[in-house]
Amino acid sequence: MLDSMPGSGAGGSSTSEDLPEGTQVPFRSELLASLAEFVHQWNHPDFSADNVARVDARVGVPGSRLLMILASGEALRPSDLAAELLTGASNVSKLLAHLEGLGFVERRPDAGDARVVRVHLTESGRAVAEASIAAADRTIEHMTRDWTEEEIRTYASQTRRLAAAGRDYVRQLRSEAGEA
Repeated sequence: MLDSMPGSGAGGSSTSEDLPEGTQVPFRSELLASLAEFVHQWNHPDFSADNVARVDARVGVPGSRLLMILASGEALRPSDLAAELLTGASNVSKLLAHLEGLGFVERRPDAGDARVVRVHLTESGRAVAEASIAAADRTIEHMTRDWTEEEIRTYASQTRRLAAAGRDYVRQLRSEAGEA
């Protein structure tokens, strides 16, 4: 996922015609196919890179995602970031070095266990993360500009419901496998 680190195509000049329609997976479920198409488009390197470049092209798509993850909560271990980004430790290590060089993150020993390192946002990293989140919000607002408020609330509600059902399903599978 993060193979072309650290920039991952920032500064591209794609248009909507450049983005693929659908995915390569022939899902039988219309719901799954439509969700997969949206996620595929949202995560497409050109779509993401164009949005990231509007904030700070030096960060790159993977860097922007990492900063937004850190902005959503507490400092994380590099292994936790790798899991969130669906990549390996070596990619996260390279990405962290890049973002440290830009002054956006810093690694510090964990307060409870000095053997553990946690990644923290710096003030400038938080500013870039917040600008990235705002850019994503503007993007989805633009994409839904012809939707009614009711359509947006309904879609958001149903998506949250589906996400909760997904979490429940994973808990059930883990319980059945004896991992709970």
